Amino acid sequence: MAKVVLFAQATAGGGGGGGGGGFTPITNTYNSGSAATETIPSGASQVVITVWGGGASGGTAVDGSSFRSGGGGAQAIRTVTGLTGGQTFTYTVGASVSGHAGNSLGNGTDGNDSTVVSGTDTHSVSITCS
Repeated sequence: MAKVVLFAQATAGGGGGGGGGGFTPITNTYNSGSAATETIPSGASQVVITVWGGGASGGTAVDGSSFRSGGGGAQAIRTVTGLTGGQTFTYTVGASVSGHAGNSLGNGTDGNDSTVVSGTDTHSVSITCS
């Protein structure tokens, strides 16, 4: 299943709450969304971004005698540090697909891309998973 997970936390060393400055880590998981915005909460200084692409559908044998499984979506993980509350990222969750490309025989259909890119964040984040 395609999804985007953003785990915001404070940089270690500030004490309390699993990070710095007493900030309690926050995990937001998105299973849908197109050009949606995630805002870094006040007190967070880093985020771990995990992105899964939409899986592909299976195909059929050329003679139509059997169906084949589809592929899973790719995964990427990136940690971004030096953030301040209020900065944003834009994300899109790519949908998995079913069915065949063109007709009932042959290849399956590629899944859709999931992406996360910098919004007001200045770290030039650009992650795409198919």
